[in-house]
Amino acid sequence: MYSTYYGGNADDYDPVGERGIKFSNCRIYTIVTSKSTNLPITTGALLQTRTGGNYEPGLVVWANPPDLLGNTITNQGNGVVCSGTTPSNGINGSVPSYSLPQINTGNGTGAVAYPVTLPTAASYQWQLSTDSLNWSNISGATNQNITGAQMGNISVKTFFRRIIGGDACVVAGPADQVVTVKIVSVSFTVTNVSCFGFDNGQLVANPIGQAPFQYHWSNNATTSTIGNLIPATYSVTITDNNGCSASGSATITQPTALSATISSTNATC
Repeated sequence: MYSTYYGGNADDYDPVGERGIKFSNCRIYTIVTSKSTNLPITTGALLQTRTGGNYEPGLVVWANPPDLLGNTITNQGNGVVCSGTTPSNGINGSVPSYSLPQINTGNGTGAVAYPVTLPTAASYQWQLSTDSLNWSNISGATNQNITGAQMGNISVKTFFRRIIGGDACVVAGPADQVVTVKIVSVSFTVTNVSCFGFDNGQLVANPIGQAPFQYHWSNNATTSTIGNLIPATYSVTITDNNGCSASGSATITQPTALSATISSTNATC
């Protein structure tokens, strides 16, 4: 989107006509020239020092609406819960604030505060997702923080985020705040038998939860790793330090048995 503007009294001038102002990604890029030293521009613009009496070009970068900074969310728990339970602790969020530019007239007066006072974020909306791609609003979760009860029962890994309302540009980084809550679970690292008939298979249980863990395997082992295994399916139940349990199984396989055939050709005389 492009628009134009017109000034007067030698304070500003649009040197590029209909392409004077460009709006892109919460920013306004303005090309101006100034004969006067009294033209106010934001601190950090391309040209802030003006000698006066000559038209001098400058590129002014404005934030419109202003940036909203300081948006962070922090899980108050350990990020892992028992499957089908409600987190005992919620997620706390900071109070973000607007970032406004300084104004510099270039006439020796120095930078001054932007002549507007803005409030904090107007509203909050917490959302959840099970794939971090498709999000849905959490009913009633419209405060700065979210409670464990509002997060609800969790039976799969779940992602939470907070959407900021109001007229602001939430820049990348502060906008991409996501908290992940996992459930107690177990996966496996499998080493299969190397040759047919061998018993050198191995399984390593990789639990997710609050350490330390207890292990109970189907072969009565109680360690995280079991070895000297023949081809078969093995199961384990792990219990974390909070008393949450999860079970899983893995299968050890072996290569096909080697075989050979013998053929012979009789001698002829």
